[in-house]
Amino acid sequence: MSQSDKFGFVNTTGSLRQRVQKGGVLVLGGYGAAQFLRLASNLILTRLLAPDAFGLIAAAVAVTTLAIMMTDIGIHNCIVRSPNAHDKTFLRTAWTIKILRNFLIWTIVMLVTGIIALLAARGATPAESTFSDPRLPLVMVLCSLQLIIAGFESVNKSISERNLTIGRNIFHEVSAQFFAACITITCAFNGFGVWSLVAGILGSAIYRLVTSYLIFPGPSMGFEWNRAYVGEILNFGKWLALASFFGFMTNKGDHVIFGWALDGDHFGLYAIAAIWISIAYHLFESITSKLFFPAISEVMRDRPGNTARAYRQSRVFLDAGAVMMAFGIYFLADFGFGVLYPDNFSGVAYYLKLLSPVVLFAPYRMLSFMILSNGDTKRFTMVSFVTGLSTLILTPLGVLAFGAQAGVIIFACITATSLPVLWSIAGKIMPLDWRIEIRMLIAAGILAALLSSLQEPAEMITID
Repeated sequence: MSQSDKFGFVNTTGSLRQRVQKGGVLVLGGYGAAQFLRLASNLILTRLLAPDAFGLIAAAVAVTTLAIMMTDIGIHNCIVRSPNAHDKTFLRTAWTIKILRNFLIWTIVMLVTGIIALLAARGATPAESTFSDPRLPLVMVLCSLQLIIAGFESVNKSISERNLTIGRNIFHEVSAQFFAACITITCAFNGFGVWSLVAGILGSAIYRLVTSYLIFPGPSMGFEWNRAYVGEILNFGKWLALASFFGFMTNKGDHVIFGWALDGDHFGLYAIAAIWISIAYHLFESITSKLFFPAISEVMRDRPGNTARAYRQSRVFLDAGAVMMAFGIYFLADFGFGVLYPDNFSGVAYYLKLLSPVVLFAPYRMLSFMILSNGDTKRFTMVSFVTGLSTLILTPLGVLAFGAQAGVIIFACITATSLPVLWSIAGKIMPLDWRIEIRMLIAAGILAALLSSLQEPAEMITID
């Protein structure tokens, strides 16, 4: 195969350094394009939809994500690291397990939807909260259909990422984002309200399914059940379901907590701010998972003595970017979002600043991925357990004791509670440089101190 095909996709030729460099360009360029589309569509939609529509979708996605995390057995990560990943039988077995898992997720979402509807009907949810909105159950039911659709996507996509031939993956993500944006904006322009966002989610899922077979080369998918491979996949993922559940509390638990604590309009503003902060955070996580995770996995397999050096080099890049982005948000959000959003969305900048410390903890994900690369899913679960449990306990307590602003700041810094456990486990894999490890924690402390004196904008008190 040539160095690039007609789309300019990178293949597996060349050294690891060359593949990482080329892959880095693709990840940054592709991620930037996808998020530009996402944010551009969001800016258009804020002029076509009310704030509560974004809160409804955020709540529905949070419940769906919870079900996904509860059943996460790391199929993708297992394919990335397994020596059997190029065996057709292994891939078909993984595909079969993925379909079964997604049907299980859908069942869980249906049960949760029924419980939420029952609680709302009996007046057990706050009257003005998103969880009391009569539209929420149907939104959740329709959004959950994406799970069944996604289950049938080809797992050849994971092989492409394993080999760092990630150009196809980037094209797949960007084109799906564009397709979803077109559907959502068209429906919103024609007055479909929150259902426009639902249509975009389902349209994107169908597009991803079809194109996963057209874009990614590899063996055809089919139902297969090899006991040895089932054992490998389940053994790798047996701790990940628990880890992912507590990971949900870290990544999406805020949508449940603040969806309950805030009224519909304010939660809609928070949900939009969370979209922006998640884009910033997942830029770093995307670079880590799509680029550094496969690269360091290869180093750990072939040249374990170079692991610490590879980690240090990656952290220089990640730390510098995180500091610039987090403090840039704090100082520039009011001006930037005052220009971008209409007046009834002005509170987005306030919530975005409160969430900005999240970005400073993104570089620590590198240590988590290294633990995963080492195949130690049990200890990986311990890190997620501490962070998730802290979110579940400390964030609501912060809201009750000090108000929503303090609760958001506590949530934004919650990763700090798991760092001692993370360092203890990662230190068994390689020696840690404490100058590297402590500097982001200091930066987060400085930013949190600045945020503690932040005043809620007056216009948010009387939001329309």
